[in-house]
Amino acid sequence: MGDCNGLVLSDPRFWELDQAIVRYRDRRDGGIYVLERAKYLFGTLPLPVLHYVADGLGLPRGDIYQAASFYDFFASRPAGEHTVSICLGTHCYLNGASALFDRLQAELQIGPGETTPDGLFSLVVCYTGEHCGEEPAFYVDHQRFAIRPELVAEVLDRFRPAPVAAE
Repeated sequence: MGDCNGLVLSDPRFWELDQAIVRYRDRRDGGIYVLERAKYLFGTLPLPVLHYVADGLGLPRGDIYQAASFYDFFASRPAGEHTVSICLGTHCYLNGASALFDRLQAELQIGPGETTPDGLFSLVVCYTGEHCGEEPAFYVDHQRFAIRPELVAEVLDRFRPAPVAAE
């Protein structure tokens, strides 16, 4: 089969993406669901994948690109080895998530949608937390941490490689 600007269309991920396209093609909100599946399958959403999704759904490419660029989750750059995510929806924000977010940015020295220079962490902000109503928390990959902001560095250190001992 041909290629999609460097991505080979015979890649089984495109077959799985096609299944999502068929499933959601007739839904008004189908583009978001297909983009979520593409993000899961490819890790990022490079322009060729966005074009593939738009063409498959029969939507203008600009509409899909606009949707993908609006949401932080749909990064077009490679993600870090670990994804750090935090909900800043109104409820979470008012319950103290803003202090956790400030500490995360300070510790990682990146903003939302960015990846640390070493490629270890990506910071993602969402607005639909699964545990709204509970104490403020953030996630590293899928592991939840409901802690005080001053303990953020300690949690992140668990995911950093151990320093190599000098000989």
